[in-house]
Amino acid sequence: MEYVEYIFKMTVYVILDAVLLAMFVRVILSWFPIDPEGRLYSFLCLLTEPFVLPIRLIFDRFGFGEGMMLDIPFFCTYIILSIVSMALGRGL
Repeated sequence: MEYVEYIFKMTVYVILDAVLLAMFVRVILSWFPIDPEGRLYSFLCLLTEPFVLPIRLIFDRFGFGEGMMLDIPFFCTYIILSIVSMALGRGL
């Protein structure tokens, strides 16, 4: 049973790290004049937005971060996923 638990934790850890990398690349690409309909940027949005959307909805409901130049829900999601990834990494 420990083996199954280890495999599950490792799988979640790798997926979280892949999402964090995709979020990082998405942020870097947002600094450059690229086509938002391009394949790479669309793929990154498709991959990362399901993780960002719940936080974005919470922020929109309470009106946090309105009118700011930074995408605060995106940043908070990155922090939350980083903490979860670090916690899983320690348990491996």
